[in-house]
Amino acid sequence: MALSCSLAANISGTNKESNLGISANLMAPMLALQSPGSPLSKSLKPTLRVSGINNTDVVSIYSDASCSTLVATQTSAGTTLDFNLTMTYSSNAYYAKYVTAGGLPSNCSSVLPYTANFETGVGFPLGKADAFFEKVTTVATDASNNVYTIESSDVFDIGNYVFVYDSNGVFNFSFGTKGSGNGQLSGATGIGIDSSGNIYIVDSGNDRVQKFNSSGVYQSQFGSTGAGNGQFNNPVRIGFDSIGNIFIADSNRIQKFNSIGVYLSQFGTLGTGNAQFNGTGGFAFDSAGNIFVADTFNNRVQKLSSSGVYISEF
Repeated sequence: MALSCSLAANISGTNKESNLGISANLMAPMLALQSPGSPLSKSLKPTLRVSGINNTDVVSIYSDASCSTLVATQTSAGTTLDFNLTMTYSSNAYYAKYVTAGGLPSNCSSVLPYTANFETGVGFPLGKADAFFEKVTTVATDASNNVYTIESSDVFDIGNYVFVYDSNGVFNFSFGTKGSGNGQLSGATGIGIDSSGNIYIVDSGNDRVQKFNSSGVYQSQFGSTGAGNGQFNNPVRIGFDSIGNIFIADSNRIQKFNSIGVYLSQFGTLGTGNAQFNGTGGFAFDSAGNIFVADTFNNRVQKLSSSGVYISEF
């Protein structure tokens, strides 16, 4: 079972940037466990893998926050180092620092305990309000102020996992794995929560929208690859009107579906004119049901009626 650590660092006064995040401006580290099967226990003895380092960097692991009690040290012969150390989820188990080949030391940084998606090794924080995010691409909230994110990483697979936190940023659960099966994701780009707490994920790489219940259990899906009615070509965002209809931004158009995913209508084409788009980004509804669309590469926001009739822009 492998635990990968990626900490984001920017050493003050140098051009060195490393995913081993120990720096003058410390960011929380990111750990990932790789496990082939069932839920992880509260106490493990995996390998701590430090990644994103350079050849001949000296990495040291400590048991205290001042980095004075040395546990292990190694000199890198590549971009990763493995340490056989016990990790727990109850507290910060270890602290780390490194010294570059040129003699530049990092600050002492905590190695946070993390849980992970069991198949892929993508890590995320457990019970940490100061959660580390590497490239959060989408965020949404529900009626209870729970926070839903899709996070991507230069180290790990991109946009295949949904993370759920409470209103204080404490991790609740995650769902999604990489793939094209039911409940699997490939480059997810949008999240929407309906009035019943169901979670809709714009699964862009699979050209579909998937519906999960409030616990992240797969329910259904709609959409397929293509340019026809109800089909998608890299959809990006999702929204709901006041009666629960679903709107999907998809390749210079916005498609409208009913609450169970049946196609109803669409508006928008590629162009620079009224109600035309060049890259549909985010959109939102006002209290009257009008829709405001971020027309990305036309550098404007367009206001349209609920049926897609142009009203104004700015």
